[in-house]
Amino acid sequence: MSTPTIVDDRDSSIEYVGDWYQAGVSPENDNTTSYTNRSGSFAVFHFSDVVDISVWATIAADLMAPKVSFQIDDQQATVFSTTMPKDTQHHQFKARMRFWYLKGPISAYLAQ
Repeated sequence: MSTPTIVDDRDSSIEYVGDWYQAGVSPENDNTTSYTNRSGSFAVFHFSDVVDISVWATIAADLMAPKVSFQIDDQQATVFSTTMPKDTQHHQFKARMRFWYLKGPISAYLAQ
């Protein structure tokens, strides 16, 4: 079994396009988070030889319920959404995609 590689949102290999903001508190990974509230904003992360991808996010209370789509290469986008929490939830919105063999990039879009 291989050791997982954690890529934090501030990693320079992630390209953010559109209106993105940076914040963060404990217990978020490295006390950081990047977020957008604009449809059409997206982030791109290039990778290769990946079998399993997990994306973890914070769901902020009293804001818009998250709805995010993920697309890898020319595959059809997969949409993930959840309900609005009463309190901010850390490490709760988890999008997990499992593949046998992939090459990037992965794009995450704020779905409309």
